[in-house]
Formats: sequence, C-alpha cells, structure tokens
Amino acid sequence: GVLAGLEPWAWVVCLICMALVMCAEMLNTALERLCDMVCPQYSDFIRHSKDVAAGGVLVACLFAAAAGLVVFLRPEPLARLWELALGRPWLALLPAAMLAVSILFVRGSRREKPPKDAP
Repeated sequence: GVLAGLEPWAWVVCLICMALVMCAEMLNTALERLCDMVCPQYSDFIRHSKDVAAGGVLVACLFAAAAGLVVFLRPEPLARLWELALGRPWLALLPAAMLAVSILFVRGSRREKPPKDAP
C-alpha cells in the first residue's frame, strides 16, 4: 500500500478485507477444533459443518482478491509499482521470501493426528 501510494479509501478497503479473511479463518479454526473435541469419531454432519465453514473462508478470500484487483489494478498504483520494480529489482524478492516463510510455517504447524483406537 505504501509503495503503491494508495489513497485513504483504498487503505480502508485493504484493511477491511484483511480483517474479514482473518476473522473467517479464526472462526473456521474454532469450529473445526470444537467439532473435533465434541465428536472425535467420523460424522457426516461434522464433515458438512467443517466444509461450510471452510467455504466461508473461501468466499472471504475471493472477495478480498476481487477488492485487491479493484484497488491495485488502477493505472496510478500499477504504474507506481512498475516504476518501483524497475528501479529496485531486489524488491521483487520480498514476495518470494514471504511465500517461502509462509510455506515453512504451514508445513511446520501440521501436527500428526493421534492414532485411532482399535475396536
């Protein structure tokens, strides 16, 4: 946002979208953990509930992506980002580094599920 020289309204849109996605993800995680605690065995009802919650996160992400396109694909911010990328090519490594850290975080946060008891 700072690099693209966004106007105040565009900052508000970006911040609201980020908050929306984070809240949707937090609610999804809470629902999944609650479902796992209440019903550790497989249940179609629980599976459907988790799918609906995950769908809510997907909808929030799609909305945020659409809003990001509206904000960042306008001529002024796009031109400013292009000039910045040409003048400082090392800045292109920043998103790649953030992606690498995110992948490592996600892979490291996976925990093994406890083995199911034999009947």
